[in-house]
Amino acid sequence: MSAVAKDFSLTIKEVKATFNSYEGGSGLSLGEASFDLGGLEWVEKQETDPYTLLIRGFNVNTSSKPSGDNINGLVAMRIEQWKLDAMTYGPGVFEMAFRNFDAASLVKIGDAVREFQTQASQQSTEASATDDAGQADRGPAGPAQEISGSGNQSAQSGKRRWRLHEQSQNRL
Repeated sequence: MSAVAKDFSLTIKEVKATFNSYEGGSGLSLGEASFDLGGLEWVEKQETDPYTLLIRGFNVNTSSKPSGDNINGLVAMRIEQWKLDAMTYGPGVFEMAFRNFDAASLVKIGDAVREFQTQASQQSTEASATDDAGQADRGPAGPAQEISGSGNQSAQSGKRRWRLHEQSQNRL
C-alpha cells in the first residue's frame, strides 16, 4: 500500500495479523496473537533534505495461558532494521515473560480499565456532539483509512479467531 501527498510519501508492505483467543476459567481472554510488518517507509519532503523513517522486518508475538489460578505469558518483539535518516539500528529483540500473575486481580484491573474507558468515551461523545454542531459550516471530511476486526465465536469451544482487514470509507 502506498500513499503520496504534497509533503510526504508512505509505503507499507506485507502486513499480517493473527489472533487466536479463548476465554479462560477466570473470564480473561487468553491465547496467542501476532503482528508482522514486512516494511514501512515514511518520507517527509522538506525544502532541504527529506526526513526518512524506514522499518524492515517488524514482528510482535504474544502468548498467555492459565496456570492454576494464575496466568503466565510472553511478549516478544523483533525488528530487522530501523533507519531514521542516516542512523541505522538493528537487528533487535525484546522479550518479556510474566509468570504467576493472579487471575482474579487481573480481572479487577480489566474491569477498572473498561469503566475508565466508558467514562472517557462518554465525555468524548459529549465533546464531539458539541463539535459536530459546527460541522456544517466546515464542510465534509476527507477520505479515511480504517482497520477493523471481524470474527465469530463458537458457542461450544468459546474460541475466537480474528482477521484484520482494510476498509476505505468516505465520511460526509
